[in-house]
Amino acid sequence: MMLPPPPRRLSFVDGVPLLTGLGSVVVTHLPLGADWMPPVGPWFTAMVVFYWSLYAPRLMPYGVCLALGLMDDVLSGAPLGMSMLSLVLLRQLAYSQRRFLLNRPFALAWLSFAFSLLVVGAIEVFFLVRLELPTMGMTLLRLALSAFLFPPVYWVLARVQRAAGQVDA
Repeated sequence: MMLPPPPRRLSFVDGVPLLTGLGSVVVTHLPLGADWMPPVGPWFTAMVVFYWSLYAPRLMPYGVCLALGLMDDVLSGAPLGMSMLSLVLLRQLAYSQRRFLLNRPFALAWLSFAFSLLVVGAIEVFFLVRLELPTMGMTLLRLALSAFLFPPVYWVLARVQRAAGQVDA
């Protein structure tokens, strides 16, 4: 009779996705830009959740997505649960495409991220319209900026993952 392997112990390296997620929530809500610009920026948290859900899903569980979404909602003033739902959905979309996207060209991951943002954005816009909130244009701009800035963020996260010595989970 074979015994199951002992559970793997978590190390500091395993906390890298959580730390990058927390950092991304803060960076997402930094007041960047001029006074004449709309107060909207890219959604770095979505980029981080998508990346880690694709390359280390064990280290980006649903609970972490919920916590990051709650922090995002509180800092942005959005209805509580909006970012939570969006990040959990984004995590599931990334994870469901994992088998197809691993070891494929970056362009496919970028296209997948953009498509996933389109799905999440449609759901967010639906709820914003139902709640009669006038932020639909801002949401669409935020998602477009996020898709546009995904390549440099992906590059940074890949370097962080390599420096931390993480392999696929």
